[in-house]
Amino acid sequence: MPSRPDHPGPRPARPADAPTVEPGRRRALPASPTSPPAGPVPRRALPASPTSPPAGPVPRRALPASPTSPPAGPVPRRTLPASPTSPPGGPVPRRAAPFGLRRPSASEVLLLWAPTALGVTVALVIIAAVAVTRGSGAGPAPRASIDYAWTPPVADYTPAVATTTRAPSPPPPPNTLPPLSPSARPTTAKPRTTPPPPPAPPPVTGRYSLVDTYRDGFIGQVLVTNPAANQREWTVRLEFPRGVGRLQTFWVDGAPPPEFDRLGGAYVFTGRTPVTARGKLALRVQFERWGRDIAPTACTVNGTACASA
Repeated sequence: MPSRPDHPGPRPARPADAPTVEPGRRRALPASPTSPPAGPVPRRALPASPTSPPAGPVPRRALPASPTSPPAGPVPRRTLPASPTSPPGGPVPRRAAPFGLRRPSASEVLLLWAPTALGVTVALVIIAAVAVTRGSGAGPAPRASIDYAWTPPVADYTPAVATTTRAPSPPPPPNTLPPLSPSARPTTAKPRTTPPPPPAPPPVTGRYSLVDTYRDGFIGQVLVTNPAANQREWTVRLEFPRGVGRLQTFWVDGAPPPEFDRLGGAYVFTGRTPVTARGKLALRVQFERWGRDIAPTACTVNGTACASA
């Protein structure tokens, strides 16, 4: 096995004259010229200091007297200051009764309770007497019995029936009224005639006419007339053949456009403002067309058929 360069090598053999150390015992080291002699190590004395106290027990330092500290000796017991309401020193005297009152004597107490004791005794005697009376068996006096089977005798008698005689009634007095003359005849009241109801106002009418026509469409007009003396609401209903196409626009000259509704194949226009009394307004409509037949198949104003121009 090759040796390692840092290995100290084999351990040297122990000399024959080397001392033997017993197990469990410390080996004594050889004496050194600078080592202290054997024995206890003396305590090194420190040099005296000008501020260090002398040798011996340290005296207790006396504290300087304070102006508020008590004098030396046992602490005296503090005496509380006398109060105007506190009793003087010594045993507490017994509190005297208020002016005009004194403690009652035994004879006075007996005299006060004697009526109460007498009343209790009388009540006990009465209760005992009532208990003895109920226990002796004396009960309430018996009631007299009544024989309900007896019936009083009934005398036979016939009641008298009173008969009265009605006096005859006097005859009626004769008729003293004069007879009716032949010229007098009963009069009959004429029936009241009710005035005839006022005639119904003439209906709102309309007249349809063609305003303009061009290649792909046309413009029609319904002239609404109100012949009555008051303003009237109006509704125009138009129907066209299949040659008429989509409704493009509609308006009313000089008034807001009406409300529009499509009911099946009919075009319904309801005015937002009524027709004035004896006035007129023109509703115009613009449609597309696919053929030549553009005349309306139906035209009414408030249910009345329109006239054609």
